[in-house]
Amino acid sequence: HACQMMFGNRQDRRAYRDVLARAFDHGEMQDACKSFGGGTLPVHVVPALVSFAVPADIRVIAQTFCNAQEKRHHADYDLSRSFVRTDVLAFIEGVENAIGRLPPIRTAPTTKFFLICLLSWRTLKNRK
Repeated sequence: HACQMMFGNRQDRRAYRDVLARAFDHGEMQDACKSFGGGTLPVHVVPALVSFAVPADIRVIAQTFCNAQEKRHHADYDLSRSFVRTDVLAFIEGVENAIGRLPPIRTAPTTKFFLICLLSWRTLKNRK
């Protein structure tokens, strides 16, 4: 969604989207989502944004990303864990529902800010 926001959906821009998509780092995204999911951002990140509040839809998306990342780590690295198919399918449905919150709000400035932060959080949060 972030790459589409920056370059649009046109086929002749797909190469740009594909290259930019490789720049997203899951650790950086996780860090950004923890802040957005908690509903607060570091004060030095948003001083120019008067009374910035993280919208509920973005909070849900961010929290879901964090939860999914944690579950993926368990699935990939904790060999002692097993998973029940119905639980996994229910979790996937929850992720799809969270992702479904994005299209209706994709043009909102706060959504664009969130999507850009997924790419640039490390730099932005360390600026004073």
